[in-house]
Amino acid sequence: MEDKGLVSIIMLSHNMGQYIEESFRSILAQTYKNWELLLVDDASDDDTIERLMALKDSLDKATAEK
Repeated sequence: MEDKGLVSIIMLSHNMGQYIEESFRSILAQTYKNWELLLVDDASDDDTIERLMALKDSLDKATAEK
């Protein structure tokens, strides 16, 4: 089997709480599975971080820090 390299996905966010779960789920739906997600939040003052923390509890590939 061919060794497939790691793909790094870098997602930038600022006050994108209403879209963040859909974006996350889109990444999870990809057929390529050897990836890491680096999410950079630029001091959102909406509910972006809270939504990410809720997703973290249900997704074993996700890590979010406040």
